[in-house]
Amino acid sequence: MEEELLKIIYNELVNVLGLNYEYMEWTGELVYPYITGEHYTNFFDIATGRLEGELLLEIWNRGKEIDLVKIHDKIQLHFEKIVKMQNNMGFCIAYKNKNSDRTGDMDLKKIQIRLETYCWKGE
Repeated sequence: MEEELLKIIYNELVNVLGLNYEYMEWTGELVYPYITGEHYTNFFDIATGRLEGELLLEIWNRGKEIDLVKIHDKIQLHFEKIVKMQNNMGFCIAYKNKNSDRTGDMDLKKIQIRLETYCWKGE
């Protein structure tokens, strides 16, 4: 179930929004701005197959801070609420919040965006 969720998120960020995104860590040639993501499970109900969690996106840039704001706005608008059914499972992904984060490097900028995630077994 979580694998399907991560595939949906990857598709939305990379193929739909055209953003540079990798799960957990950036492994390719470094291209700014780029996004890494981590998924945390907050709740799982084995009886119903319901999984609730949160995806932490970290957006990194060595450029203007406004570029991060533009990416944030694009993600916030796109992920107001996405609901998909596939492979007999339901998925809901919704924007939660944003934090600015200091990196200790004057040239390196970072913001964090959290998306709420919900998955369930379909009928």
